[in-house]
Amino acid sequence: MGEETKKHNLVVVIDDDDINNFLCEKVIKSSNVSEKMRSYLNGRVAMDDIERAIAENRPEDIPSVIFLDINMPVMNGWEFLDELDPLVKKHQLQTKVAILSSSVFQKDKERADKYRVVVDYISKPLSIATVKGFFERLSQ
Repeated sequence: MGEETKKHNLVVVIDDDDINNFLCEKVIKSSNVSEKMRSYLNGRVAMDDIERAIAENRPEDIPSVIFLDINMPVMNGWEFLDELDPLVKKHQLQTKVAILSSSVFQKDKERADKYRVVVDYISKPLSIATVKGFFERLSQ
């Protein structure tokens, strides 16, 4: 038997497409990499929940991994990262972000690399093989 990938406490998907969120949740649950899953339709609500979890000292509600769409209303992925990056540093959180996007623009990939929390750039749609590969790389 191979070494099992570490299970993460909370994995979050932030995407304004509820069908994509549903599919991502199914794929992530099928990959058996997380104890809990949560999805959000915009970055503002997700950020509010993360900030509340920090303020109320609830580490179990701080995501260890976030799959983040870039193009969303209310608060897009870049705006979310602009708030998350300093928060992760200030509170020494272990949160990692994978950009989950249909964008193939090199400038988006280069921009994502500027954020210390971003560890990968994954093209939609998410697959079980992609999720398992991502979590294997994360645990190395």
